[in-house]
Amino acid sequence: RMIGTHTDITKLRQKHKADIERKVQEYLAHQVRNPLTSAVAATRFLRLNIGQAKWENSKVQEESERDIHILYENLMSISSVIGRLVELNRIYADNSAVSLARTNVESQVLRPVQ
Repeated sequence: RMIGTHTDITKLRQKHKADIERKVQEYLAHQVRNPLTSAVAATRFLRLNIGQAKWENSKVQEESERDIHILYENLMSISSVIGRLVELNRIYADNSAVSLARTNVESQVLRPVQ
């Protein structure tokens, strides 16, 4: 003779996965996305206004414009990586489908916030 109990932990596991996803996204938003958004906004401002500055040396201006462009592109690449990490976390947490679309902080974060 055997006596025992059975407990369905499906809901508990789902809650645990949702908690993990929430914690990862909160961490990314606070530690990475907020400073990244500020850096992208500042770089975007520089890109839009660098031509209005008065430069004594055109070579320095060209180099500065190039450096700002490189910085902006690198920040956008980092944004894309962060977006993919968040997407992978969602997949892990709830078995969502994979989306290989590029993430763009400017259109997905900066414009909605303005």
